[in-house]
Amino acid sequence: MKTRLLIVTASVVLTHALNAQYTLTDSLNLGEDSTTHAYMAVGNVAVGSYGCGADTSVRVGNGSGGDYIEFNMAVTTNTDSLKIEITMPWHGGSPGDNPKIWLENTFNDTVPYNGTGSCVPGVIVFGGVSTFTADGMVTVKLLDSLAGFPMDGQFTWIKVYSHNPSGLTEIKSPGNFDIYPNPNAGIFNIGNNMAQGTYAEIYNAVGTRVWSAHTSGSRVDVSNLSPGMYIFKTGHLAKRFIIR
Repeated sequence: MKTRLLIVTASVVLTHALNAQYTLTDSLNLGEDSTTHAYMAVGNVAVGSYGCGADTSVRVGNGSGGDYIEFNMAVTTNTDSLKIEITMPWHGGSPGDNPKIWLENTFNDTVPYNGTGSCVPGVIVFGGVSTFTADGMVTVKLLDSLAGFPMDGQFTWIKVYSHNPSGLTEIKSPGNFDIYPNPNAGIFNIGNNMAQGTYAEIYNAVGTRVWSAHTSGSRVDVSNLSPGMYIFKTGHLAKRFIIR
């Protein structure tokens, strides 16, 4: 669990899209793999009855209020803005009384709800968060109580996008590649049919190229790089990885 002593002089919560580039830095199927991210669950937390296609949901709360699930998610180090997408196909409160999302127990907003059974994600943008992203992680909490009103929500997906001024984005396609292990210590393997001698580049979180080479195999050693989030790019494909 992350512990911080912070003096917050100002905060900004933006609930509209910003004209900026964002990079997907973490995603979580809450109904299936929340244990890979979760480090705290309080109260009624269980697999939900609503989902999106084959993706199940997690139900937070059961009418008692105050139940929540809390977990860490990866972000770009020192990013100033985060865009969070949440898929919530059901909640048990009154119209407009949606569950809350908290970021680092400091910023909060209402989880957007698009109707029972809807798998259209709601979007929240938090600005002014650079104080909390220096270590490349943030704490996210989904809470079933709004101003003491008991309710419960079922959540399927949560995705976190970091503000990325460089415009580099992770591209997902059937021809994309895997980096493993990820996170790593700067030594990793590339899993795909990438031909030997393919030109590849690595960019840091602010868009500076920090490595380039023609690959000599599937193993890449950039252990000289500092811990943080990076983008491995080859041709039109790119993949995020984290050095710890």
